[in-house]
Amino acid sequence: PSLECSPPSTEGFPDGEGGLCSRTRPNRHLAALNGAILGLVAYGTYELTSWAIMRDWHPSMVAADMVWGATVTAISAAGGVLIARALS
Repeated sequence: PSLECSPPSTEGFPDGEGGLCSRTRPNRHLAALNGAILGLVAYGTYELTSWAIMRDWHPSMVAADMVWGATVTAISAAGGVLIARALS
């Protein structure tokens, strides 16, 4: 996230120059994209390793599980941002 700095009269954390900075609000779309990439990599690591070493691991199961991993992780990441916004 980018930082927005302002005069010392606002809340935040010190920026080292006498002012205060605050982080911009998280973007749920960016969180979903990053979550999808993370899910694809995480589930892909497991699935592709299993496919390489197990005799009856079918390629359609690899594809389905990788899509599932990307989807569920993207939804979880976006949901986490929405919950964090609601609590703050």
